[in-house]
Amino acid sequence: MPRDLYELEGEKHFDRAFFEEMATTGANVVRIPVHPHAWTETPDYLWRYLDPAVSWAGELGLYAIIDWHSIGNVETGEAPLLPELYSHTEEM
Repeated sequence: MPRDLYELEGEKHFDRAFFEEMATTGANVVRIPVHPHAWTETPDYLWRYLDPAVSWAGELGLYAIIDWHSIGNVETGEAPLLPELYSHTEEM
């Protein structure tokens, strides 16, 4: 995926046709980035973006990689919002 799902939706590109286009190019996998701020600031992110994206990918025979896209401090190992991730694991 080139950008965040909510940005694609705002540009009217977050739909099944977008995934169909990827499949017709011969792709067999899509990477779906999930930024911590998108997850925490958009209460319905899972159902509004991730669920349809993974469903469309599966229906079209594409693998979906969900990428928790958090870049932390490589020297200290600290990452923003990492502890909060564990409290949402069951939802994912």
